[in-house]
Amino acid sequence: MLSDSSRFICQKLFDAESNVPGIVGGNNHMGSAFTAREDLMKIVLSQVYAAGFFSTVK
Repeated sequence: MLSDSSRFICQKLFDAESNVPGIVGGNNHMGSAFTAREDLMKIVLSQVYAAGFFSTVK
């Protein structure tokens, strides 16, 4: 995922959201190499926000 395009990352997130009934969030299995990349995290977090994930967390 580190070398994937932003379009591909967004598509993977959309596919996950579409294929998991009742999804409300997610977790990181890529480790610090992915989360250290601000450019990639902006893509993911913008999609997470748009999808309303974690909206039940207070």
